[in-house]
Order: sequence, then structure tokens, then C-alpha cells
Amino acid sequence: MIDIQSIEKINLDFSRCVHCGLCLSACKTEALGHDFEKRILFREELCIGCHLCIEICPRGAISSFRLNSN
Repeated sequence: MIDIQSIEKINLDFSRCVHCGLCLSACKTEALGHDFEKRILFREELCIGCHLCIEICPRGAISSFRLNSN
């Protein structure tokens, strides 16, 4: 059984994203990618929670949060 309070989610703020691609190059599991129009896509099932994308983003467009069970 998974404790829902231990699940971390990634939030992408597209209004702050400048499509520089640094997060894509930092993600070693390819959880971050882009579509044909160069919009950032996040594949949650591939994310290992390393936060490299958060650390490298120059605009602070990527953040993380924990799910609240309440």
C-alpha cells in the first residue's frame, strides 16, 4: 500500500517557462520532454524525484509539492 503523503508531484508553471530546454537536458530519466510545438511535457511515471529540473530552471517554473491526504 502506498502512503499518499509520501507522494511528491511536480508542478510546471508555463507562464514562467521560456522554453530554454535546460530541464530537458537535466532529466536523466526523460520524465520531461516536449511535444511538436516545443511545449514541455511531464511523464510522472518516469520521475524519480531527483529535483535536478527544479534546480536548473533559471525562471523557477518548476516546483514540487506533496499530496495532502485530507
